[in-house]
Amino acid sequence: MSHLKKSLSETLTRFYPLAGRVKNFTSVDCNDEGVLYREARANFRLPEYLENPNLNLLNKFLASDEDNHIPVDTDVMVVVQVTTFDCGGIVIGLRMLHRIVDASTMTLFLNSWAETSRGYEKITYPDLTTASHLFPSADSLPSSLLSFVGDVYSPESGFLTRRFVFDASAISAIKARATSEAVPNPTRVEALTGLFWGRLIVAHKATTGALKNISFASHAVNLRRRMELPLPNQTLGNLVWMVVAMFAPSDSDPELHELVESVHDTFANLSSEVIKELQGEGGREIVINQSKELLTVNEIEKIEVFRFTSWCNMGVYESDFGWGKPVWVGIIGDHVGPKSKRGVLLMDSRPGDGVEVWITDNKQVMALLEKDSEILAYATTNPPIPIPIPIPTPTP
Repeated sequence: MSHLKKSLSETLTRFYPLAGRVKNFTSVDCNDEGVLYREARANFRLPEYLENPNLNLLNKFLASDEDNHIPVDTDVMVVVQVTTFDCGGIVIGLRMLHRIVDASTMTLFLNSWAETSRGYEKITYPDLTTASHLFPSADSLPSSLLSFVGDVYSPESGFLTRRFVFDASAISAIKARATSEAVPNPTRVEALTGLFWGRLIVAHKATTGALKNISFASHAVNLRRRMELPLPNQTLGNLVWMVVAMFAPSDSDPELHELVESVHDTFANLSSEVIKELQGEGGREIVINQSKELLTVNEIEKIEVFRFTSWCNMGVYESDFGWGKPVWVGIIGDHVGPKSKRGVLLMDSRPGDGVEVWITDNKQVMALLEKDSEILAYATTNPPIPIPIPIPTPTP
């Protein structure tokens, strides 16, 4: 473990802002105070867990308390826990402050740490300055909007997290069903977003007894790839923009192709020209106006909002610390604290031809989704994790 700790320290010299502290929500003091690092021990073998993955236990692999809170001041930007098992297996738990970094930066940091750990000659260095020059600084935005954008939690407690796995053939079948004249070749993200958006509309209607007038599906989109001159993946920051698809539900269940068309159009509308408008002083006004619109939507009872994000094609399975690439990548388990985060996350499955969909919602909705025939026709619920090679047992 000392090698992992040493290589983490070396990595932080390249990502030095992450070893600082957040000030006033909008800036970082690069004071080199460091990150939170913990080591833990599991008194069983890792294959035992992978054969029957209990999502509730995932939170034990993160440096957090029983309510999933980091037990330190929230201005710490990186929290790491390394857990070792009786068989020699290792789990690395990583939490990063989303106000400062997005999933792309998280993956960049993890892969760079892995390169350092295994002694790779061509170490990845982050670009620490480009993003701050392109877009308006957060300290120029009203504090009320910043607090709203940073607070995506529900006042409800006891949300559950469930995992649905789709293999390549299932995804092809969903895409074929989602095809329309308007969208003849939907992406897997569009098709799966449409599927779960529709089933969430149905489940929430069943649990509340009421149909909302308008349903929104928001997606956090990585701006790096969509710019006129795409930014490299090494660009550090929280470079995402929220796009929102809209649908007006009726008494009948929504058609998949209708929802996919709405999602597709929303992605298509975020062009390089639109992103260019977000830059500079004009971008500041756009951010303020759209944030106000989101704030208004969030307060209207007749509107429901479902949050989606995709980690597909982000390289989450590329982090080789010297003992091979990860067997599995997961996220946080059940939200048991006073506030819960409702949402749907899509990520590649290993070896990459499938998709894992992680969804968090209240107990009543999750009970319906776990039995939903429209989902189970294509997905396997929380299957065992295939192990490509035996994990060695330590020598006595």
